[in-house]
Amino acid sequence: MKKLLWILLLALSFTIKINAQPPYEDLSIKELMTAIKNDIPMDAQIYYNALTDNEKTHYDGILQSYLAGNLEADYTFEKPEGSALTLEQSREDIKNAYNAFLYEHKEFFFIGTYSLTSTKSYPPPTDSFEITLHILLAEDYYSTFDSADFSTRVIDETKIKAHFVEILLKRDVITNHVQTLDNDYLKIKYIHDYLILNNEYEKTNSLSHTPAGALVAGETPVCEAYSEAFQMLAHHNNIIVSYASGLANNGHTEELHAWNHVKLGTHWYLIDVTWDDPLGMDVNYIGNDYFLIPKQAPHLRNYDEHSIVPSPFTSLKYGDKPTYNVTITVDGETHHQAVLEGDDVDLSAFEKPGYQMVVTGDYQNINEEKSITITYTHRTYTIRFLNGFTVIDTQTLNYGDVPTIPEDPTKENYTFKGWSPEVKNVDSDQDYHAVYEPIEDNPMMMILLLSGVGLVGVIALTVLFRLLFKKK
Repeated sequence: MKKLLWILLLALSFTIKINAQPPYEDLSIKELMTAIKNDIPMDAQIYYNALTDNEKTHYDGILQSYLAGNLEADYTFEKPEGSALTLEQSREDIKNAYNAFLYEHKEFFFIGTYSLTSTKSYPPPTDSFEITLHILLAEDYYSTFDSADFSTRVIDETKIKAHFVEILLKRDVITNHVQTLDNDYLKIKYIHDYLILNNEYEKTNSLSHTPAGALVAGETPVCEAYSEAFQMLAHHNNIIVSYASGLANNGHTEELHAWNHVKLGTHWYLIDVTWDDPLGMDVNYIGNDYFLIPKQAPHLRNYDEHSIVPSPFTSLKYGDKPTYNVTITVDGETHHQAVLEGDDVDLSAFEKPGYQMVVTGDYQNINEEKSITITYTHRTYTIRFLNGFTVIDTQTLNYGDVPTIPEDPTKENYTFKGWSPEVKNVDSDQDYHAVYEPIEDNPMMMILLLSGVGLVGVIALTVLFRLLFKKK
């Protein structure tokens, strides 16, 4: 096995790190979930960002259910009222959220298939329903599992906790080395090469379709394991990666396949770790035919309905143009970025909410080694309070500041009720408008008023009749 080539290095690394690491063996399932969760880089959240607001709520709910320690997620959505159409739409929203979650959070290595159950009741005057999503484990994480009767399943917690510990320790060792590298290109290359040198393609059980197939000793990977392990390790090191699947032509036939996209600089590239580790090659062989290449034609690689192709995608294989190292100094720290000739430096990772980024030095159309410095200035916003069309107060505030609410304005015969929209911390220019409601009429005043009107009417009629009779 290729893994023997790295055993001494890993043994040494584990020896060095073991005392510095938290004792993963002593953690609960809930604590292990928190330890393994990745903070996915913003530009890598292409599946989450494509969801509707309702779908995002379900996505976040699934994540929180895992972080609560639920190995099978068991995310439940309840709605006190809604039609059969609303129920069906909610089921579809949860399915879409599940697919997006599945494509992004590959660090939850134990995920298998899923089931979706719903119940509906009819209390007057409206309907209510409840939907529960069960995300099951890969079959080999159950000591008892019957695909025809899920209710008999029994989770093998000893095995899954052992895999948690092994994967977390191995991730730490890989990360320690990755963080010594100067730029994202070298980090991507290291993770790609590590997975190739430590694995051989083989299907042995259900774990071959999970990151555990590529990261746990004694297990073996197929394409999903290679690509999912690559993604979870990349995300942990703040590298922008996404997952894709579909049909790929291997030169002989089409096969179900999985691979990755990675953003390097300002462009996305395709990486297929599996096909860079072809069967029958020498144990030291590391392919690069599918390393940082353009998107392939549909007859060679056809995406399934769930996959999203990010943009802008490269039209050239990385390395077909010269690459220059750009040194970026920000907040006293030095960063490095490998940039293709003619590309711009990707500054998205250095953006800070509420601050304007000021770049000193050339960062566009790079054609030589460069050094740039980034500093920040507060973004300021204009806040106005209006009473009708009259501006009663103007404030210039920094991002995140809380506006000072002026004294309540007045309007004749109206009561001031507050400001619309609700006053909040500053994140944009904003006008706040005074909201009023009419003063309620006093019943006694109305009676007196009507009485007064009636009395005046009687007097007026009396005077009128007298005048008419005098004329006669």
